Amino acid sequence: MSQTDNFPFVSVIIPVKNGADRLRLCLEALRQQTYPRHMYEIIVADNDSTDDIASVARANPGVCFVHEKLPGPAAARNAGVAQAKGEMLAFTDADCIPKPEWIAEGVCALEHAQIIGGRIDVIPPRSHAPSVIEKYSYATSFRQHHFVNNNSFAATGNIFMRRNTWAAVGPFDARLIAHEDVEFCHRAKKKGIETVYAHAAVVTHPIHYSNVASLLRKVAYHTRGSVQYWRLQGGHTMPLFSALLKDIFPIDALSRTTSRRREVGCMRMPILLIATIRIFLFGPIQFFSRLYFAAQGNRIFMRQYAPPEKGI
Repeated sequence: MSQTDNFPFVSVIIPVKNGADRLRLCLEALRQQTYPRHMYEIIVADNDSTDDIASVARANPGVCFVHEKLPGPAAARNAGVAQAKGEMLAFTDADCIPKPEWIAEGVCALEHAQIIGGRIDVIPPRSHAPSVIEKYSYATSFRQHHFVNNNSFAATGNIFMRRNTWAAVGPFDARLIAHEDVEFCHRAKKKGIETVYAHAAVVTHPIHYSNVASLLRKVAYHTRGSVQYWRLQGGHTMPLFSALLKDIFPIDALSRTTSRRREVGCMRMPILLIATIRIFLFGPIQFFSRLYFAAQGNRIFMRQYAPPEKGI
């Protein structure tokens, strides 16, 4: 790949499903990058959306649009990489807004690592009186530093890697509807490739949920992904399943004073209530999931796809 003034060519890959409005904001932010515009491309990987993602992508000159019918962000990202020309790969999500220096800082960090996870700043609740759920979401979501340094993975809302790293590790596992970032980074670690945290490469992200219904939908989604991952690992990593549930209900984060909690005034959040929900809701889910596994085997929550091939 050619270089100009030592700037490597970067492919920015954005998977999206039914997020046209947020995608517009993301693409606008990518047009304002400090990195030389001729040294990066933007690839929108539509995961069979029902809204008009194609029109949004094509309304932005220079944006490449690809369509992937296989459900899941992993499959969409893989489809984006298949079209990518860059020697550096940058992944973000359609509901993320990269800071102007995002690409430049990510590329700089890759001088010292093969995979980096950048910072994800959660956008504070806009209400003057945010709900407990909004406070909880703001205080605990996207703790990328914790993910990288404690769990050895980076959330794919902000992750950079070299193209040859992707070739060595292989694609995201398209059988997973969630936690494909965990599986990818752990697979890389087994090959001796560590994920490193890059504080200066920043994207912003809205809070995950604002009410009980949206919280439960997100919990169900992550729980399903955790169960899939557990099965793919041969059913021998139940501690990881528990760890992923802790990422949904991180009591340790709620028990400490953090800048996010101070900003929204949630210093006295009902930790006992959250802990009670976690114990009495997710304890039975974990127990009955194991029983169901024994009865149903690999059919539980599994998509019947062949394992992805290694490489690009």
